[in-house]
Amino acid sequence: MEFETNNKAIAQIHYAESKAIAGTGFRVSGRYVLTCAHVVKSVLKNDQEPIGDVISVTLPFINDQPQEATVVFYQFNESDYGADAAVLRLVANGLPVIELASLVPLRQYFESKIRVLGFPGGDRAGGHLTAVTRGQIPGGWVQIEDTKETGLAVEEGFSGAPVWCEAHKAFVGMVVARYQARPTAKLGYMIPTEKLQAPLQAVRQHSLNDLLAAKQQLLISQIMTAYKVCRPDSWSKPFQTELQAILADLGQMPAGQLSEPRLVQFAACLLNQPGIVSVRNKLIVWVEQYTADLPKLRSQLQDRQNQQQSSLSKPINPCLFVSIQADKTTQAAPYRVNGWLICKIHQYNPETGEGAEPLSLDSLDRYVDDPSSIDPEVGVKYKDIPLLLATYLDQVGNRGIDLQHLTVEFFMPLALMNKAVEHSPIPAEYGFPFPLGIGENCPHVVLRSQERLEFGRSLGLWQSKWQRLQDSCKDKSAAVFIKGGDNLKQLQKDLKTALGLRLTRLPKTTNQGELGLLLATGTPAAVWVRCQAVDDIDWNALLEQQVLNCCLKILPETVTSLRRAASELDDETDLGNSTDLGHHLSFLWEDPQRVPPKIVYSAAAL
Repeated sequence: MEFETNNKAIAQIHYAESKAIAGTGFRVSGRYVLTCAHVVKSVLKNDQEPIGDVISVTLPFINDQPQEATVVFYQFNESDYGADAAVLRLVANGLPVIELASLVPLRQYFESKIRVLGFPGGDRAGGHLTAVTRGQIPGGWVQIEDTKETGLAVEEGFSGAPVWCEAHKAFVGMVVARYQARPTAKLGYMIPTEKLQAPLQAVRQHSLNDLLAAKQQLLISQIMTAYKVCRPDSWSKPFQTELQAILADLGQMPAGQLSEPRLVQFAACLLNQPGIVSVRNKLIVWVEQYTADLPKLRSQLQDRQNQQQSSLSKPINPCLFVSIQADKTTQAAPYRVNGWLICKIHQYNPETGEGAEPLSLDSLDRYVDDPSSIDPEVGVKYKDIPLLLATYLDQVGNRGIDLQHLTVEFFMPLALMNKAVEHSPIPAEYGFPFPLGIGENCPHVVLRSQERLEFGRSLGLWQSKWQRLQDSCKDKSAAVFIKGGDNLKQLQKDLKTALGLRLTRLPKTTNQGELGLLLATGTPAAVWVRCQAVDDIDWNALLEQQVLNCCLKILPETVTSLRRAASELDDETDLGNSTDLGHHLSFLWEDPQRVPPKIVYSAAAL
């Protein structure tokens, strides 16, 4: 490929409300133009964050009509030789398909011959610059110089222009500045490709979102599968469920063993999934921009997916079961608490207790000023339960289990089901208490009913409905969770066939209330909002948009993701005024195979 082939990628960046040229840019993918951040800054003439601002751009080798472009990435460090790059998204769609040379790393920083087409002095006719590289300087820029007496020097208007290397037959960077100390010298600087990874990553992320956004609801299962395949096991960031958040998360991940960026791996893995006909051809074009051997990349990712699925046939999925039983006489405190750690849930047998490790309270005194004030064998008050949880979590951590991979299932009496157990203030070994199931890297917290374990008559119905729920795993959650109302008799009729219940208020916790009806009808799932203090929030709409707008298969992950994304509260007393749905979600998810051991280990509570 020759330099002239790429002329259609060249862009003129205009000053506001003018055809005067502030600098140069170039299309790097579809509707995306790369330029210098200081060019954008000079166009907008302000020091505010420019993301979302609109500027005028012309593609002179296509037509001479300016068009609007939105700033989607901006990185500018005013220190010497700092970051200086911006990405613009052309508003108009249907741009001509052009052949773009890749931006490749410059192999030799010294004496590489380069060519540049820009608009020096704002001249609309443009001008060609030929030069050689003189080596890299501190900060990563590469010095360039025109050694001829005639010809152009780097000057205003060249900034943002792509730099072509004859030896590579490709672009190797972007012109960024002239040498200010000696204005008469034909010296300047370019940002090499390896220093442009942040804006190029933004281009990949935004352009892939453009491609998938309109079809994301149809492709949710395929997207989640590809995300899981490409997400490293060691990745500590929260698991995402929305497309934009997934792409942003992938954009932060290192490439790993493969040379292609993680976003490119994700797109290639998506091509391996069935049912993607609606985006397949466009996706192939997109991926081929970033890899020289798509079949090989797809094969590598298919091997990874097969290995992952093979390992999932013997999953670990550690669980902490916490049983809270009320006094049988008062149906209230004192509560007897038991805890079990199940390291390999699929090897666990509740009938025999095999696979369940009963947890002790030997280290409880480290969290209690007066150990004699708590007697677990007699029972504890509700406010003391977080102290017991702290000792359980210590034992989980001592077994090398990362708490963000842990599921904590609370088997609670109906009277406690409206408690915000995920906000249980767990005393830290050092520092302030932390909420059990809120915030980054928190475990997955699930509500279970203690009484359901005692409803033998409804066991068969419960098991049947749970199986139907699993068979409907690809269905949208909103279609499965019926809305609860004030008419409990009508709700009872509806729950005879329904698999889930949703409420925007606290449910009644009596036997004749909504939770009692869940048990009587064998309904295994429910979600409700505890907060009533914020009057102007449409909680039902938030449930639809943020929780139930996904397939049943990933509903538990969606709930956990919302809780992990919830803002940190300065004081738990601020909880009632929080507008974060993640702070107020109660999630009931009752698998009849995941119940505490039926074997009695001891007469004393653990």
